[in-house]
Amino acid sequence: MQLEGDSFQNTAAAFFRAWNFFLLLPEFLWDVVGNQAEHKAAIARLFDLERKTIQKRKDELAVMTQEERAQAKDLIPVLLREGAKFSNDPEQKDEVISDENVRELVHEAILGSLDTSWNTLCMFIWHMARNEDIQEKLRVDILNFLKEHPRPSYADVNNTLPNLESALLETFRFRPTSHMVFKAVSKETTLGGYPLEKGHTVFFHTEGITTNPKHFPLPDKYDPERFTQGNADPKIVFQFGHGRRLCPGQSLGSLQLRMFVIRFLSRFKIKAAPGNPDQILGRYEVVRAVKPECTKVFVELV
Repeated sequence: MQLEGDSFQNTAAAFFRAWNFFLLLPEFLWDVVGNQAEHKAAIARLFDLERKTIQKRKDELAVMTQEERAQAKDLIPVLLREGAKFSNDPEQKDEVISDENVRELVHEAILGSLDTSWNTLCMFIWHMARNEDIQEKLRVDILNFLKEHPRPSYADVNNTLPNLESALLETFRFRPTSHMVFKAVSKETTLGGYPLEKGHTVFFHTEGITTNPKHFPLPDKYDPERFTQGNADPKIVFQFGHGRRLCPGQSLGSLQLRMFVIRFLSRFKIKAAPGNPDQILGRYEVVRAVKPECTKVFVELV
């Protein structure tokens, strides 16, 4: 799904309005993205967008050769291929994978990024409120970028805003949304001198790694320049997991965060509200949930 400029912004706004997951966002963000009374219409628009996107991809696949269709690896053709296999299986003769089933699966893939994205967004906003010099530097970069790309596509955003990339990376490092990565042991081996048997489960404490002074000096300091100046290794900030089981939504999650931040900081300044806590607090669940009282900020129009 590739949307550009205002099209992406409008869809993202509808997306955010549509789900109660966002009730815990800072109150100002509800004012930015819309009123909860619009939920039903927003959901309908999102479903319609998903259906149109699937149909567009089907039309593109229809004019490809069989070999080209087999090589298409994005989500929609994969689901269509597997659905066709399932529907043609004699043992599943009473089951048919419809376009609406495919839409629901696509929707689940999008929905899977909600918790992690809004938590990361809350953390980013909190850090921007407390580091106005970093925020202003990003805003200058973004405004210059938008002069050259007034309706930016995903391709425009990739690797063109290094300060934004480092700020998001530092947000991931500072308080990882996913604070544990689990791995299953498939064969007998050793790790760090410890014997592991097949069937064991190993988990890596993500935050323990990204806040270790051995890897990141002054870990309690929000410092994006540690990455832009090459003083830290971004490879050990594995916010989307690691290895073959890497999160399949990595590209979507990263891009929607970039797009939202670009549009947001181009129009608003963020300031910490009086009495805002000195530390960001969270609840440890499957993913870290930021406590709402930790993200009290003011927003003013640029």
